[in-house]
Amino acid sequence: MAIFKQFWRTLLYILLTVFLFTHHFKGSGGGGIPHFDKVVHFGLFAMLVCIALYDTRLKPQWRNRILVVSLIYGIGVEVIQGVFLPYRSASVWDVVADLAGIVAGAIVFRGYKNSRFYKPAA
Repeated sequence: MAIFKQFWRTLLYILLTVFLFTHHFKGSGGGGIPHFDKVVHFGLFAMLVCIALYDTRLKPQWRNRILVVSLIYGIGVEVIQGVFLPYRSASVWDVVADLAGIVAGAIVFRGYKNSRFYKPAA
């Protein structure tokens, strides 16, 4: 239960992304914007890393694990989409967008951590 207490934001966000990555939405596709799905992947993974790093403020040793697990999650999502979901397709470029989002999220969190707005966990 202690892990849920510390990571409730991250776990809730993961559930949201699992839903988004595994469901088919009629009319989705970015409104004709080319490669809009890559922008979505980038944003979702940047936010995932920011939330997870925020949740682990007490345990700095978790930071590298979060980055690695986030990448594994991104690869796993693509494998699931390619193998088990006939209305979805896997893409190496989605994984690249995920990785870029992971790096961006870590940079954004580091900037936040070094700002005057950051409040370390008690």
